[in-house]
Amino acid sequence: YTCNALFIRAYNHHLIKELGWRDTDVSVLTGTYGMVVAVVVALTGGYLADRIGARRLLVIMLGVVAVYLIGFNLLSGDWVQRSVARTGLVALYFLDPAVSAAAIPVLMSICRKGIEGSQFTTYMAFVNSGDIVGTFFAGNALLYVSAPTIGLAAGGLAVVATIVALLTIRHYRKKDA
Repeated sequence: YTCNALFIRAYNHHLIKELGWRDTDVSVLTGTYGMVVAVVVALTGGYLADRIGARRLLVIMLGVVAVYLIGFNLLSGDWVQRSVARTGLVALYFLDPAVSAAAIPVLMSICRKGIEGSQFTTYMAFVNSGDIVGTFFAGNALLYVSAPTIGLAAGGLAVVATIVALLTIRHYRKKDA
């Protein structure tokens, strides 16, 4: 969540301040197509989590986030093309619900009986904090580096998150066997 927030905030700022988009252009695009994509992805993600397993889907989605962030930011020279910039912006709104569709069932499954309500609430607070932390760091980082640099750093963090999730899941799978 922090990786997504880092780049979403930096990219929106880049579109408005560097590429001259109006803030309403960004808002309309994310509020229409972005939200439609988010709803479709959330529903599809829930179905996929049931079919292939939430843990596997989580690792896949974290990998997709990493590939997207690194790939899209390596193509930052093409952001001046409105079609590329629009597609990238709408795709950003696919990432959060896709990760949520995988992460929430995993988080629910690791809650301990008797304290599951408090434990899950804590997990959700961490999710929300990730968004706040990403926004905070993006705002401060933009004073020193460009949005593509922030996006590449976020992609690197997503690679680390993917590896940690994969290793953790493998560890507990061996332990359960």
